[in-house]
Amino acid sequence: MNNDELIQWLLDGDVSIQYQVSRDLLGNERKSLRSRIAKEGWGKAFLSKRKENGHWGRGFYQVKWISTHYTLLDLKHLGISPINE
Repeated sequence: MNNDELIQWLLDGDVSIQYQVSRDLLGNERKSLRSRIAKEGWGKAFLSKRKENGHWGRGFYQVKWISTHYTLLDLKHLGISPINE
């Protein structure tokens, strides 16, 4: 697989991957992609698991791998907008 094919394969993936590839590999900050992260794919899946109290898991840092802390970190790594409520 050459670089163009690899980039196209990545661009066919989750919207968060599309955003990161556009930003990091192609040098194109596509805000329209970033705004979709909360509404589609992995970002939407993470956000849909948030409880009424605003947390994931039992609180900010409990249970460790499914807590609010790690979920917010994952959302950050997906590229969700920092102003997303």
